[in-house]
Amino acid sequence: MIDFDTLLYLFKVSIIMSFLYGLYHFTLRKETFFSINRIFLLCIAVISFIIPAITVNSDVISDVNLWVDELSTHTIMVEGKQDVIQETNAGNKWSVVYLLSLIYTVGAGLYCLYLALQLLRLVYKISKGRKVTVLGCKVIVINDSEDAFAFMRSVVIGDRLLSDPHLDTIIHHENIHTSYHHYIDCWLSELLCAVFWFNPFVYKYKKSLTEVNEYFTDNLIASSGKDECIRYMNVLVYYASTNYNQLPLINSYNTLIKRRLLMISKKKSASLSKAKLLFAVPVIVVMFALFSGKNLVSAEISSLPIRNAFLNSFPESSLTADGIPDGLPLKEGSYRISAKFGPRENPIDKKSVPHSGIDLAAPLGTPIYATGDGEVIKVGERKKKGVYVEIQHSDGYKTYYWHLEKYDVKKGQKVKKGDVIATVGETGLATGPHLHYMVIKNGKLTDPEKVWKK
Repeated sequence: MIDFDTLLYLFKVSIIMSFLYGLYHFTLRKETFFSINRIFLLCIAVISFIIPAITVNSDVISDVNLWVDELSTHTIMVEGKQDVIQETNAGNKWSVVYLLSLIYTVGAGLYCLYLALQLLRLVYKISKGRKVTVLGCKVIVINDSEDAFAFMRSVVIGDRLLSDPHLDTIIHHENIHTSYHHYIDCWLSELLCAVFWFNPFVYKYKKSLTEVNEYFTDNLIASSGKDECIRYMNVLVYYASTNYNQLPLINSYNTLIKRRLLMISKKKSASLSKAKLLFAVPVIVVMFALFSGKNLVSAEISSLPIRNAFLNSFPESSLTADGIPDGLPLKEGSYRISAKFGPRENPIDKKSVPHSGIDLAAPLGTPIYATGDGEVIKVGERKKKGVYVEIQHSDGYKTYYWHLEKYDVKKGQKVKKGDVIATVGETGLATGPHLHYMVIKNGKLTDPEKVWKK
């Protein structure tokens, strides 16, 4: 099983890849600069994985403040913009997100199993072959086969093709595939299909990589001269009328024949057409704005009750019995309550606003303790909340610690009730050293004083 953050990351990568592939499909697919198209397609995969992994520290990124209205729904306030979200049953083991994670893991596992079986089949078939020199080229000949393909850096042909009148063209074609390492593209596309098996665009991406490599190879052979071009096209037509078994994971000689013939005879694209690549710039900028590591979309999603639902969808036996945050975040006597939970006057702009937690004034550097057993799910620094820590507890509880001087834990760390996790500070929008402490149960803000043991 994969965790929620990984699932969200893969979802972002999938969306970015779909948009970038759509750009290729509608602007570059029919152009004849095949090497550039190949590089662009490979860059799509790289860029798609990089963008969501980039973390941006920017004041433009909004901070998330939580409050609850008195109705049956819960409101999340993101710098004044409110989105009403229906309460999610976070305690259900078989939650929607848990099921999505399970389905994804099973799907990816099955596809990887399929790839492994095909690879074993292919390796077994090649291992039974023999290495020979044909027309001055070293090839692997496999028995009882009419296949011809490039596998890694080897050219493999069936023994039934040894007497084929076009054997020299076949070997030349497959040698080009090996020389330009087209097998890398083949395996990359298969791995992407395994990871993003749920995305139909990834299969189109795989098909486009195969196409562009065949177009490139055809063009290289046909550019040898007019007579060679005509001869090569006749060979393609000849094999289009035959029925060869196709092996997966390979660049096969007998594929996409019709489109290949059209691309060979097509007039070369004008150099100005390469300017279409510039369309990728605004698309990448938009994808970066929407899906980079720290942005409004990420902040909103990471704060939604559905995320808590995932974290609470596993059996609670994984958390300790002391996981309810009923302890004090500061030692008794080391603090005073400067602002209680509920409506209050904002000390910054003097406006009456709902106060989402409780403020505990204390000297700088005062130790802050975990109020219950749990797991640290987020640490960092933001414009409003300053340095902060968030902890997931059992029974649907989460606790938030804001305006810290520093934190002494890391994301994913298990903590026990009473462990020192940070020290009091005045970072972010704070008028003095204090701890802003919040408690949330199943997505609903709760008065911390009602949770503390009396």
